[in-house]
Parts: sequence; structure tokens; C-alpha cells
Amino acid sequence: MTQFTKPKENATVFHIDMDVMKERMSMFYLPAQVRVQADVATVLKQMLRGVERHGNESFTDIEVLHRRITQHRMLLDKVAQRDLQAASRLGSVDDIDLSQFLTALRQCLPENNLVLNESISNYPAVWKYIAPTRPGCEFPSQSGRHGRGLTPAAALITSGGSSLGWALGAAVGAALAGQADLKYAKDLITVIVGDGSYIFGIPSAAFWMARRYDTPFLTIVLNNGGYKSPRLSMLGVYPDGQGSSSSAGSLNISFDPQPPNYGLIAEAAGGAWWKQVKETSESVVAIQEGIDMVRNQRRCAVIEVVLPKF
Repeated sequence: MTQFTKPKENATVFHIDMDVMKERMSMFYLPAQVRVQADVATVLKQMLRGVERHGNESFTDIEVLHRRITQHRMLLDKVAQRDLQAASRLGSVDDIDLSQFLTALRQCLPENNLVLNESISNYPAVWKYIAPTRPGCEFPSQSGRHGRGLTPAAALITSGGSSLGWALGAAVGAALAGQADLKYAKDLITVIVGDGSYIFGIPSAAFWMARRYDTPFLTIVLNNGGYKSPRLSMLGVYPDGQGSSSSAGSLNISFDPQPPNYGLIAEAAGGAWWKQVKETSESVVAIQEGIDMVRNQRRCAVIEVVLPKF
């Protein structure tokens, strides 16, 4: 359990996972009463069928249904309010604000879009502002009370594995799946990665494959100047330790003084289009150009978002 998903102290925890013991992660531990090694989606469907078979009234009670509808409308209202606040600042020329950029990205995404999220230290922000509702489903696009005119945001996927660097290759795989079977085809595949997980994904190989197999995708690189997640892990264990006051350079997790040029790597390997975004006012144009490159020019596109260094 991370700092973002801590359960209540009196909660009963059931751990369902494809790799429940995490045998290759020597320091992994999850305090659970029951551990089940299985596919999560399959188990949840089985649990739902079991509850319905035993006639649990909560699944048929009209009051419960109304309460859930109300909660969903409140969520859409919150997202719509965030959109209005972000839109009011998109014309500014100040340093990039991640919440505004992600809001602009979601509004520009086509309806049938798949987002692969390997943003690591920015996981919470991506989930919050891309704002998926449920796997494989888009935000309502109709105007009115339910939709508020929101631009659709499609399915958002992360990896259940223990290693970094999966997203770039997964984008190629997702596109190949769409070529093999139209029911899996997407109008756009978007990858959101940190600068570290981008490097771990071996971009020279990934973008060469994308050109070789005609599987272009949009990549958003969230560049905060290095490996931020190791610092967060350290602070989670030793919040007041010596490393808490150390610089990123002294901890050897900074990419300074000569960080990679993420876009040039993709261009050299696979002929990708790329652009670096440093100011909020550049967000919408860069995103629209990137999407056009992927959908109409059949080229991979990389947008490097330069965030404040940690």
C-alpha cells in the first residue's frame, strides 16, 4: 500500500494479484488477511455473480442506485470545474503546470483512445486529470447534466508488474492487437512516461519497431530532471534521515548536467516528430500537432513536458 492508497486501520485486506508473492521483489510486503493469486478482473466478476446469486439487496435497491448516480454526477462536476479553472490559465506564459497540461491533453484526446500510464512519481496526477471512469470506457461526451460537455477520456492502463520500461513496447503491442482484430483498434494510443521510465523502455528499439510495423503512438515525457521515485521511496522509510536533506545530484538521481534529448532519440530511431513544452501556453498546440502526426501522418510523436526539477 502506498501513501496514496492506505486503507482504514480497521479494514480487512484481501490481496488479489497475478503475482501475489512478488517473488522477485525481496522487499515487497502487503499486510493482508487473505492472499489470492489470480486475475483480478476474473475474481471480481466471480465475486459479483456470487453476491447477486445470494440475493444481496444492495444490487437491486433503487436508493443505492440513485446514490451511485449522484456520486457519479458529483465526480463529473468536479472534473468540469477543474477544466474551467485550468482553461482560464492555459493562455499564460508561466512555467508549465502539470495539472493544466494533463487537462488539455484529456480534452484533445479522441473518444476511442487508450492511455498507457508509466508516469511513476506522477501517477496520482495522471489518474486525477486524465480521469478515466472505468476500464475500457470513455467519459460521457454528451452535453447536459451527465456530461457537462466534457471531452471523452478513454481507458487508462498501468502495469501490475515490478519492473519499469514496459509502456513504449506495450504501445506497439496494443497497436498490433488492433491490426489483428478491429475490436481492439484505437484511434490513438497515448503513452505517459517519466523521463526515467522512458529511458528504461529502450526508446531506440521501441520507436524503430513502431516505424517498422506501422504502429505509431503519442508519447508524453514528464521530465522532472531525473529519478524522483527512489527519493520518494527513501523518504517513505526514512523521512528524517540524512538523505532527506540531500540534493538529487549528491544522491546520484539527477540527469544534470547533460540530460538526454528524448525527442531526438525517437527521431533518430524511428523518424518521430517531437516538441519540447516549457510553458503552459504551448500545451494545446503541441498536443494537437502531436495527435495529428500520429493519426494523419502515421508518425510517432513525442512531447517532452519540462517540469520543475525535484
